[in-house]
Amino acid sequence: MIVLERRIPDQLLMYEALLRRMDREYGDIVLKYQNLKKGYYGELRADREWKDMHIQREHYLFYSFEAKNQFGHTFQMDTLFMCRHFILVMESKDIGGRLDFDDTTRQFTQTRANGEVLSFSNPIDQVLRHQAFVQDELMKIGVSLPVVPVVVITDSSTIIGSKSKEVSVFNITGLRSKLEKLFERYPQVLSNGQLGYVKDHFVSCYTKLPIKRNYPPLLLLRGAICTTCRKQMVHVRRCFQCVACGVKNSRGMYEAMHDYRLLYKEWITNSEFRDYMGISTVYTASKMLKRMNLPHTGANKNRRYFIPEDILERCK
Repeated sequence: MIVLERRIPDQLLMYEALLRRMDREYGDIVLKYQNLKKGYYGELRADREWKDMHIQREHYLFYSFEAKNQFGHTFQMDTLFMCRHFILVMESKDIGGRLDFDDTTRQFTQTRANGEVLSFSNPIDQVLRHQAFVQDELMKIGVSLPVVPVVVITDSSTIIGSKSKEVSVFNITGLRSKLEKLFERYPQVLSNGQLGYVKDHFVSCYTKLPIKRNYPPLLLLRGAICTTCRKQMVHVRRCFQCVACGVKNSRGMYEAMHDYRLLYKEWITNSEFRDYMGISTVYTASKMLKRMNLPHTGANKNRRYFIPEDILERCK
């Protein structure tokens, strides 16, 4: 049973907004976006493997699980698999070439086809950290259950070279075999009711983490953007119109607010809205904000409006 569905990472959406609004193309931004997109597609590839297995045993799947511990440290896990025998903590990597893991130096390297060697943060250390978090949460509720960390490679062309002795590393096609071996190794520990209790605890642990807006200072287009020629649009009655090609867009305000939420923050004032959207009067801006029916706090000059994740759905 899927408890938490896979969602498009906020970081990926943020970089898409950057690409829409950059005054020119920045290679490092494009590369970061491509890597994030590739990683997300790799996670979807892993999800298809889970779906194809048709696991008959009672289980729960958490995709894109996020949480904080008591010290405020954050955790982002690709996949949690819970059953009555064990919990599997899975980290997915979509990296090609040859991959080597060194338990002594804690290095993780990629060797490309042209011989270039690149070093990345070690997914072994990452998944071990996630394992420790899950174990701590189980201790809090008095449950003893094996927690198994694994790293799966979702690029079928990847060659796995030197492996870690601490954590299993394998291609995603080996997931079925790995699960079968784990079921053979670990006997049933929990009843269905106890497993449900563990599931409910981790549901309560889930905390959607804030967007990491760690992009460099850039000159970005503001307000409603023409999808045809990428020029800033002007407000004309209840829609926006491109000054260059004349195209009108009734969704422009919602699309602009969607990007504002990703690139800047979730809350906006009337003054900030006017500056961002190119609106000249407080009255017009107030009418537009009211039309979107946004949650708000405060009154008059102290009023702030909250931009929800589903802002694009409000213009239908």
